[in-house]
Amino acid sequence: MIQLKLKSLLILAFIAGSFPAFAQDLTRYPDDSLRYTSVFEVHLQGAYKGVIPLRLSVALDQSFTQEQKTILRKALEIYMKRGIDDSIVECTYNNSVKDLPASRERFESQVVEAQRLLSTEGIQSPSLAFISRYWDDPTSVGIGYMNLFYNPDFPYPGMQNRHYLHIALNSDHIGKGSSFYYANAPSYWAGVIGHEFLHNLGYGHPTGYSGSFIKEYGKCIQSNGGIMDIIDPDMDDITVMDQ
Repeated sequence: MIQLKLKSLLILAFIAGSFPAFAQDLTRYPDDSLRYTSVFEVHLQGAYKGVIPLRLSVALDQSFTQEQKTILRKALEIYMKRGIDDSIVECTYNNSVKDLPASRERFESQVVEAQRLLSTEGIQSPSLAFISRYWDDPTSVGIGYMNLFYNPDFPYPGMQNRHYLHIALNSDHIGKGSSFYYANAPSYWAGVIGHEFLHNLGYGHPTGYSGSFIKEYGKCIQSNGGIMDIIDPDMDDITVMDQ
């Protein structure tokens, strides 16, 4: 796990000479990079407990290749189906030993809030998510900003009270040009997306990955709640911490 304070991102741009693109991308996450993900091209729908309608529109960084976008679209469809499914939640609780939410009800209500169909003055609209791109880091697969969904310092442009999700994924590990074991596995990336989204909702792994709620959540999405006999690629993610 790598944790970075916001001010340290600017410092990183000057000291990470061997990874200039990576440093540049980090300095524009999560605020400035919204301009790289301005096109909502993935539209997802579902229902919580068959009653509460879920609608999530996702904007992908336009510099992802078409092949990478195809993998991520499939991953997002998997995440939408599994992310709040009873079997996934049961799997996560059965395998977690630390960093659990205050209650199952609280966890489910947060995930639903981030995905639900919104109604404002009679106008219905989907929830919003952004997926940016970063590269030149062989040790991580994703970036999540802690508590971004609730952080008033990073509002949706022009809409102070509009909450949204925003993560970044490492394009070096996505697609057939990569040697990464899960490069072409949408179910794996669905788990990464779920993990990083939980960072946006305030979940962390302060004492490491193994057994943490957020880690097991991603693995359960990946395995569809089945036996946890998946290969662990031993990849970190980058958690951006607020001041």
